Amino acid sequence: MSNQKVIFLDIDGTLTDFGGKIPESAKKALTLAKQAGHRLVVCTGRSRYQISEEIRSLPFDGMIGGAGAFVIADGKELFHHYIKPEPRKRLISYLEENKFFYTVQTDVGTLINNRCHEQAERVYREIMKLTEKQRADLEGKLMVREDIVNYERSEKVVYQLAPFTVAQVQKDLAPDFSVTDMSFKQTERNSGEIGIAGINKATGMQAYLSHVGQTKEDAIAFGDSANDMEMIDFAACGVAMGNAIEALKARADMVADAVDEDGIYKAFLKLQLI
Repeated sequence: MSNQKVIFLDIDGTLTDFGGKIPESAKKALTLAKQAGHRLVVCTGRSRYQISEEIRSLPFDGMIGGAGAFVIADGKELFHHYIKPEPRKRLISYLEENKFFYTVQTDVGTLINNRCHEQAERVYREIMKLTEKQRADLEGKLMVREDIVNYERSEKVVYQLAPFTVAQVQKDLAPDFSVTDMSFKQTERNSGEIGIAGINKATGMQAYLSHVGQTKEDAIAFGDSANDMEMIDFAACGVAMGNAIEALKARADMVADAVDEDGIYKAFLKLQLI
C-alpha cells in the first residue's frame, strides 16, 4: 500500500445517522485525514441531488453516486450510467403490475407517478415513520409525472410495499438489474433498491482509483448496509460500522463503533489515517 489512502465513505448509517446528522467527530476525522494527504470520496446510493450542502461542504475529493451509476473525480464527471430503454420498460411494467410503491432516481430529481404520489404521505409517515428531514433527503427534488417509463436519464429505483421478498424481486428482474435491501433506513424486507446489473459501488471505486492513478490496495471503505457489500469486498480494508447489518460485519476486515458513537473518528485513529 502507498502512504496516501483513498477513503470511500457511504452516507446513510455511516457518515450520518438515520436522522441525517453528521457527528462532529466525523467531520473532524475527515478534516484531519485530508490534511494528512489522503483522498476522501463519497460512495453512496444517493443520486447527486440528494447529497446535502452540508455533505458537499466537507473536504471530499470525489463522489460515487447512485450506487455506482456515476463517478466524479476532482470536479469532473468520468461517466454516468442510465437504465437502457427496453430494461426500463420491463422494470416499470413489473412495478406497476404488482402495485409496488416506488420512486425513480434520475440525474436531476426523484420521479413519482400519480398512483404512488397519492400513497406517499402514508408510506413515509405511517409506515417508514420518516422525519421531515429524512423524507427531504430521500425525495430530493420530487417530480410527479406519468411518463416515467420514457425518462432516459434514470439511474435506479427505490421501492417499498413490495408483495415479494428482495430475493424474489431479484429473480424476477434478472439479468438486467441487481436488487438489494433498502439502505436509507432499516426497514422490513419488502423494501429495496434496484440498480443496473454489473454497476455497483465497487465498479465506481475502480473507475475513481484508475483516474487518480491508485489501486485497490490503497482503498479503505466504510459502510453499513446491503448495497455496501461489493464496496467492502473490493477495498483492501473494508470497515463495517457498529450499526451495520450482520452480513456486512461478517465480510468486513474491521468493525468500527456505531456512527453515533464516534465510529468514523475512532476507526480513522485505529487505522492511523489521522
